[in-house]
Amino acid sequence: FRIVSRRSVLDFHRVFRKLHPQLEQEVVMIEREEEEEEEEKETESHENDDDDDDDDDDMEKAQQRKRRENSIRTRKNKALVEALRKRKEYKSLVFANSPVEADEIVEYLNTNTDINGEENNSSGMYSMAFHGKAKERGVVLDDFISGELKVCVCTDLAARGIDFPELHHVVHYSLADSAAMHIHRTGRTARAGQPGPYYCTVLYDKEEIVVEDIGDDLKELLELTKSKSSPRKQYQRGGNNTI
Repeated sequence: FRIVSRRSVLDFHRVFRKLHPQLEQEVVMIEREEEEEEEEKETESHENDDDDDDDDDDMEKAQQRKRRENSIRTRKNKALVEALRKRKEYKSLVFANSPVEADEIVEYLNTNTDINGEENNSSGMYSMAFHGKAKERGVVLDDFISGELKVCVCTDLAARGIDFPELHHVVHYSLADSAAMHIHRTGRTARAGQPGPYYCTVLYDKEEIVVEDIGDDLKELLELTKSKSSPRKQYQRGGNNTI
């Protein structure tokens, strides 16, 4: 299908929800803990004390930006693991916004033994990447469709034209760039003839993208999907709480 305007995006979404009332979308709000903010302030204070030359400002800003990016990635990875654990009985299709981001997610899931508390990812959190630069994307697709692979991390290359039988969980690791693409991604589940339930998890770090920078149509779309059965969540390093 082709979505050509904001109004048709929202109208299509309403029709989609009526056709698939079992679809539950959960928006996970990710925020920094006070402890994390204090650590960052202390680090910046030490760096300022050590700097005697104004020429170091650019380097300091680059270091601060890198710390911020690493902090966001750490929080989002932990939120992703919680989402995968919550729906571990199902296959999960995880959407990233670039091949690099997809590969980084796969590396984290496959090498961080703290995720499962066991060596060798024996609990089924093992993942593979599907994107235009992946050398084995045909194998990845076959294994994921067959169910041999439980977690596939992909780009929007997988958002259209591919049928994923028995897919019950879609994760937006990063927000789609438009409401139309959000619907395409989510539409990989709830396919015709497929029994429910269907789940969609959206990870949103307010430090990564401020609300004002989100397109009005996508912002409204995320609000439209909020319901009693799928409350918004807040995720911090200590856990996530309903708000």
